[in-house]
Amino acid sequence: MKFDIPEKKKLIYEMVIPIRWGDMDAMGHLNNGSYFRYLETARIDWMYAIGCVP
Repeated sequence: MKFDIPEKKKLIYEMVIPIRWGDMDAMGHLNNGSYFRYLETARIDWMYAIGCVP
């Protein structure tokens, strides 16, 4: 099943977060816990972008 999403609602906020050396394991794979830190970083940056600063 495919849903058509209007173009203006496809992207709300975007940022580039570089992958740090400590976020990877010995095989060069991204650690599972890093995704949550990336989401938290993006959420905080988004809050600053919309002017919601405490």
